[in-house]
Amino acid sequence: MYQEKAKHIGANKIVQEALEKGQFIALSKLTDMRLYSNSEQATVDLFYAESASIVNFMITQLGESRFHRLCRELKENTPFVDALPKIYMHINNLDDLNKKWLNYLMSVNPSVRPVL
Repeated sequence: MYQEKAKHIGANKIVQEALEKGQFIALSKLTDMRLYSNSEQATVDLFYAESASIVNFMITQLGESRFHRLCRELKENTPFVDALPKIYMHINNLDDLNKKWLNYLMSVNPSVRPVL
């Protein structure tokens, strides 16, 4: 558990640094990204850090049981953009989720000054 928590904390730190440098990848772009063997390492690292951070956010802040329900919907081939508002009634789309995630990231580290 400690190691997993440390990974999430590290992922959030990387994402917060990307926010401050104007390198943050919004969820609408992150969900469409494809990584290849020739992808820049910095892009790959940020992709995985953001992915870990958003999953951690969804589990810890929006509820583990809802996240499990979301995963079941995805397993049943429901597109993510359709499953999201079905499970999280207060989130209508990726932009809503992105805003909630950003607010969370800034609340855990108020010194973050995003460049969006």
